[in-house]
Amino acid sequence: DNGMLRQRWEHIADDEQAILRSAVNYGIFHDKGTKKMVQRRILPTKKEAWEILKPLYEAHLRRTLKD
Repeated sequence: DNGMLRQRWEHIADDEQAILRSAVNYGIFHDKGTKKMVQRRILPTKKEAWEILKPLYEAHLRRTLKD
């Protein structure tokens, strides 16, 4: 492990979206896994991310609408 995957991220963001993209061509193999390499995803799937964010979003809405 030479750490190139961790060191080579491209960040793009605006008011609508944020993108984190690997600048190395083998990043997809970490994301998906192969026969010889176990999957080591860097980011959660959309479904996993929503499960984390949904309670936070709901709490924010409750606080906002309470006032």
